[in-house]
Amino acid sequence: MEGFAEKNGRGSDYDLSNAKVFDLLDEAEFMAMVDMRARKGRVSFDVDMIYLKFENLTLGDLAARNPLPRANIDLDMELEQLVVRFGGGYTICEGLTPFTGREYRLDLQAGGRYMYLDGSGVLSGPRREIGFDGNENFIEPWIGAETQVEVCDRVSLVLGGNVGGFGVRNSPEQNWEVYGNLLYQVTPRVSLNLGYRHLDVTYEEGSSTGARKINMELDGPVAGMTFRF
Repeated sequence: MEGFAEKNGRGSDYDLSNAKVFDLLDEAEFMAMVDMRARKGRVSFDVDMIYLKFENLTLGDLAARNPLPRANIDLDMELEQLVVRFGGGYTICEGLTPFTGREYRLDLQAGGRYMYLDGSGVLSGPRREIGFDGNENFIEPWIGAETQVEVCDRVSLVLGGNVGGFGVRNSPEQNWEVYGNLLYQVTPRVSLNLGYRHLDVTYEEGSSTGARKINMELDGPVAGMTFRF
């Protein structure tokens, strides 16, 4: 997770991608990702949620791209983020692949994405302390596509992506996401998932004197389990 946040012309970079995994787990109050899907025939509906909350982050944890001098400077920061993607899809084609004879499906999708980001903390130096806090939230439309191809018995590959924002009302000007998952079907109702996901958001609102800007990237490996009802 990395990005840039700015308000009223003052901003800061943050980057958690290079921090030690176990150090971040110590500072994490709660992390979760849930994906719920319903499908009937060619029509599907999907709700996907990512929630992260960190406490007691330091300058070392943030690994700032433009770091402040470390001597006699301490940072204690809290960071909270929520991303909820919801939408529907329609299967435009499905059948068997021409060479391997394996099943495949291609869906066109559309929906909305809600994002919330909140940060607060205290920067302490030799002579003074500076407190800061702020939050931003918005909802945006998106369009995308997803395909699922059977690789071999019990194993399937899912590839998808979407673009959103389009500057509709207070939504970002540009936003895109790509993901890929490898599914292993343990039983007819249970699958193991392993994949990768990348979400990129650029958001700006207001005038030059009162602007709010967010440039955020959220990416990394994904592992989980799927239950079918």
